[in-house]
Amino acid sequence: MKIAEWIIWGFYVFITIFLFAMWLYKEKQHKTGQYYDTEVVMALIGTPRFCFWASLVLIVFLFINLNKLHLIWIYPVLYFYISVRMAKHLKKKRRIREKQD
Repeated sequence: MKIAEWIIWGFYVFITIFLFAMWLYKEKQHKTGQYYDTEVVMALIGTPRFCFWASLVLIVFLFINLNKLHLIWIYPVLYFYISVRMAKHLKKKRRIREKQD
């Protein structure tokens, strides 16, 4: 069972690093000050926050003796939680911008 735990942990480390690298690549392609689609903005703002919290969770699982198979449900819940928060944040920002115009 220990091998399966480390495989899952390593898989999520790979996913987090890959996601952060893709964010860096995409960030360079998008110019500041331009108007972009909501999904693009949400991805550009939410991905670094998700990578930070996911890295923190992975480090906690590394040093604390918890079953690493819990990452199978923690990782998606964390992703959806941050996505919902970013969507609410962007909706609120959009409402404020519309009031100003």
